Amino acid sequence: MSDRPAIELLEEAVALARSAPARAWTWYLAGAVPFFAALLFYFSATTGALTVPDPAVAAFPLALLFGWRQLTRSIFGRVLAEEVSGIHLPIPRSAWLNAIARTWFAGLLRILIPLPVPWLTSLFRNHQAYAWTEHKPFARAAAIAGRGANPLISWLTLGAIGFFVWLNIFMGILSGPFLYRMFTGEETALTRDLSSLASRAVIVGAILVAWCLCDAVIEALYVLRRFYGESEQTGADLLRAWRKAISTTALMLCIASGLHAAPPPDLNKAIDEVLTQPQYHWREAPPPAGQESALVRWIRSVVDSITHFILGILHAIGRLWDAFWRWLFPDDKGKKPTGPGAPASALRIASVVGLVVLAGALIALLLRARSRRTLSLTGTPPSVPVPVDLNDPSVVATDLPEEQWLALARQWMEKGDARMALRAWFLACLALLGGRDLLSISRYKSNLDYRRELARRARSIPGLDREFAASVNSFETAWYGLTPSSASDVESFAAGFERIRGLCK
Repeated sequence: MSDRPAIELLEEAVALARSAPARAWTWYLAGAVPFFAALLFYFSATTGALTVPDPAVAAFPLALLFGWRQLTRSIFGRVLAEEVSGIHLPIPRSAWLNAIARTWFAGLLRILIPLPVPWLTSLFRNHQAYAWTEHKPFARAAAIAGRGANPLISWLTLGAIGFFVWLNIFMGILSGPFLYRMFTGEETALTRDLSSLASRAVIVGAILVAWCLCDAVIEALYVLRRFYGESEQTGADLLRAWRKAISTTALMLCIASGLHAAPPPDLNKAIDEVLTQPQYHWREAPPPAGQESALVRWIRSVVDSITHFILGILHAIGRLWDAFWRWLFPDDKGKKPTGPGAPASALRIASVVGLVVLAGALIALLLRARSRRTLSLTGTPPSVPVPVDLNDPSVVATDLPEEQWLALARQWMEKGDARMALRAWFLACLALLGGRDLLSISRYKSNLDYRRELARRARSIPGLDREFAASVNSFETAWYGLTPSSASDVESFAAGFERIRGLCK
C-alpha cells in the first residue's frame, strides 16, 4: 500500500468511478440530487430577493436530507467495493438503523471539524464504510486511516481537475441560452440580461455539480485504499488476480477447444438436406422461357420493347453524330486533313462555331427579355397598400415590401394619425435594411438587437448605424412614450429615412 504511487491510485479511482454499475450511480444520485437541490434553494432564498425562511424550519428537512445523502453515498462505496473485490457484500436488514445513525452522526461531526486534513477525511470515509458490519467502526476506521501513502498529491491533483470540471459546467450553463437562441431565433430573458446568467446561484449550482463528480472519484479512491490496505492481511488482491487469471484461462481453453473441434460427420449431407427445404427454393435456377407465367412473359416483353426503343434512339443519335463528324473532318481517321482539303475543313469548323455562338447569344437574349418582363409584372408593388393592423405586436417588416409600408404611412398621415404613420415608416426602414442584407428580420428580435446587428454588418458604411439609432429612438419615443406624436415628428423621421436610403445606395 505504501509503495503504490498516489497518481496511479487516482487513475484507478477514476476508472473505477467510470465503470461503476447503474445500481451504484442510482444510489448516489438518490441522495445527492435532493440534498443539493434543497441546499441550492436555501442558498438562493437567503441571498436573493425571496423571503428568508425560518432557520429552524429549514434546518430540519436539510438535516434529514443530509443524513439520507450520507447513507446513499455509503451504499455507493459498498457497491464499488463489490466491483473491486469481485465478492458480493450483502447488507443485513438489522444493520440499516445502525448504519443510518452512524453515517448521519459522522457526517455532522465532519461538518463541525471542517479541517482539510487527509487523515480526517480518510477516517470519516472509512467509518461510513465500516458502519454496516463493524461493532466499533471508528476504531476500525482509525486503524486503517493512517496506512498507505499520503494522499495529499491525489488531493491536489483532484482539486486542479475539479476546477476545470467546474469551469466546463459553468461555461456550459452560460452557453445553453445562447445556443437556444441561435437555433430557434427566440429571445429569452437570460440572453437579454447577462448578469442573471452569472448570478451567485448559478455559480454555486455549478460548484455543487462539480463537487458531486469529484466526490464520486474521492469515494472510489478511498474504496481502493481500503481494499489494498486490507489486502496486506487478507491477500484479497491476490485472490482477485487469481480469479481473473482462472476465468481468462478457462475462456481461452473454451475458444481453443471450439477451434480444434472435429467437424460433425456427414456435414455436407446435412447442409444439402437443409438447402432442399421449401424456404430455400428461391436459390434454384429460373424456369425455362416456355414455362413462365403469362404475367412474367408480358412484363418481360414490355421491358424488352422499352429497351429496344431506347437503344434505337441512341443508335440514331450515334449515326447523326458520325455523319456530322465525317462532314466536319472528311478523312476516314477523323484527323485534321492536310493539303487542298484543309481550307474547306477550317471553313466548316468556323461556320459551326459561329452557329453555336449565335444560338447561345439568342438564347441569352430571350432569357434576359423574359426575366425583365417577369420583373415588370411582379416586381412593382401595387399602389394600394395591403391592410395591416399596426397595433398587432406580431407584425414584422417582412409582411409587406418597402413601398407598401411607405404607402401605408402616407395613408395614416392623411387620416391624421401620426403615431401609426411613424410605425409604418419604421417598418419601412427595417424592410429597406433587410432588403439590402444589412439586417435579418425576425419576429423575436428587439430594436436593440437590430442596432447591434447593423453595427456589425454596416461597418463599411460610415454614419449608417448613427442614423438608424436616431430613427429607433424617435420611433420608441413616439410609440411607447406618453407625449402625442405630431406631423413634424413624422417629417423628421421621413428625413432620417431618406438619409438612410441614401447611405444604403
